[in-house]
Amino acid sequence: MLPLVGEDDAWTPNANERAAPHGEEAPSTRPPRSVLVRWAPEEHRFVAVGSNQGRTIVLNAPHPEGAPATGFSPAELVLAGAGACSAWDVVQILAKGRQELSDLEVRVVGTQQAERPWPFRDVRLHYVVTGRGLKPGLVRRAVRLSHERYCSAIATIRDAAEIGYTIEIREGASGPAAPASHGRDAQRD
Repeated sequence: MLPLVGEDDAWTPNANERAAPHGEEAPSTRPPRSVLVRWAPEEHRFVAVGSNQGRTIVLNAPHPEGAPATGFSPAELVLAGAGACSAWDVVQILAKGRQELSDLEVRVVGTQQAERPWPFRDVRLHYVVTGRGLKPGLVRRAVRLSHERYCSAIATIRDAAEIGYTIEIREGASGPAAPASHGRDAQRD
């Protein structure tokens, strides 16, 4: 069992948890990620806390009929994770390519199966990439690399859902410089 936030930081999987199918080499793994989700019943919400101190995400929880939602639904959070994960990659890849990126939006739309437990069967990401003199080939390459090689969230849902994307490139004034890259996975999934 994986530890929860604040539990044994020195946890490592035992040999059985890392075992690969017969004849295959066990994949190397990164340290486990952990979040704590706590129910706040009086507020009709869940609050998720991760490894970044003081940062929380509010999620909708069971609430009285007719009461407004109190946060993201868990399904929306899956989509947000895929969009943010891929956006992170695109920003870093374009920065390495010395592209003057000033804005990036990723709209993520997921279609869920009609029967419980309502898994996503189709997920589409639409990228709106804005900057000065962006090279379309580099933008397409950045999105493709994110989908095929780097984004852990997309890699996780790929077996359950068909994943697709479209790209829109807009000319715009250069804004703040893209963050400097400190390695592919600097504190990100």
